Amino acid sequence: MNDKILTLFSVLLLAATVGIMSWYDMHPPSRDTGKEINIITGYYAGPDATAAVIPDDDLPVTIAQGEFKYTAEGKAEFIHQGMPPATFAQRQLNLLLRFDALPKKPEATFAKIKTLIDDWTYQGNIVAVIFLDYRPQNPDFNAYSKFMQGLKKYFQANSHLLIPVADASWFEDRQKAGRQLLQKDTRFFLVELNKPELPAGLLQKLENADYGFQLKLPPETLSAGFDGKALKNIGLFGGGMLTLGPHQNLLKQEPKIGIFPRL
Repeated sequence: MNDKILTLFSVLLLAATVGIMSWYDMHPPSRDTGKEINIITGYYAGPDATAAVIPDDDLPVTIAQGEFKYTAEGKAEFIHQGMPPATFAQRQLNLLLRFDALPKKPEATFAKIKTLIDDWTYQGNIVAVIFLDYRPQNPDFNAYSKFMQGLKKYFQANSHLLIPVADASWFEDRQKAGRQLLQKDTRFFLVELNKPELPAGLLQKLENADYGFQLKLPPETLSAGFDGKALKNIGLFGGGMLTLGPHQNLLKQEPKIGIFPRL
């Protein structure tokens, strides 16, 4: 009788052990502790960056390329500020362009953007996303929307995802109409942070906007122990783009599954 009880107990113990192990395989415990949660899903190489600072992993990299300026006569001038075209094999590549204003006749600007993309394509890259950084003190959202629509049409045969770099002030109530106008033309915004912390109230404003966003983070974000837990709890958050500096200890990245493009 005792042998039967012992055998039954052993079988139940084995079944419980297998069940617990299976549950943990399907629901692995989070290794994030406290507020130090890695939210980095891509990199940003600024105007002074070189190919040497880009980590040897598979995360997407966004590369600054310069700024468009316009003369009083409306002539487009492109000032190149950034890494020259290089080969980044098997890696998502994005370009970031700044604008001091928007062109009244955008065809010349469109052609210059195409030439820039072609220069990177000839190096064996596929440019996935064009980030547009137009953030004057008083943005003309109506003109911006038309500019994006025109650029989409221009690249219709070889489309690229267009994402605006949003100013934090765009998420104020007074900018709601303009922000919503742009939301018709893009899937989400890239919001730039100047410090490795979330400004007071910004997180709530981003959540209230009810629209997808990513964050462009300064180089010192990782060493500052950035509080990413609150961001991870927001379904609208699509990850952080870390600005690369000359001296950084980057965390090993693990595969991520998300609803937004890997930028």
